Amino acid sequence: MVKMKLREREDTTDNMIELEGEIKKLQMAVRAKEDVVVAKDADIRRLKKKQEELKKFRYVLGDRIKNYAGQMKPRDDQAKDLKEQIAKTNETLDHYRAENEGLEGRAAELSLHIDQLQKKVTANMKRMNS
Repeated sequence: MVKMKLREREDTTDNMIELEGEIKKLQMAVRAKEDVVVAKDADIRRLKKKQEELKKFRYVLGDRIKNYAGQMKPRDDQAKDLKEQIAKTNETLDHYRAENEGLEGRAAELSLHIDQLQKKVTANMKRMNS
């Protein structure tokens, strides 16, 4: 009976040693997982901080885009006005070119007429002198 008790005690002690080993292994696994959790928490905090910075940049860039869009409209309007002025100036220029061509033709006609009149005057002067 004593042997049986000793045997039970040894079995219990062996069982306790095994269980203590398992407890240590499980504690090490828990610590490793806690380290992973801590690292993940640090990553989450870092990513949240980066997200906040990106939100700030997004706001600033959105504001700049609105500002540039506001600057573009008056410039577009100004460009449109200038194009209209150029078109009107081109029309006026075309009108003056056509008018000049007509006046050049009329000037040529008048020049011929003057030449004819001068010839008549010369002829009349010769007739009067003879």
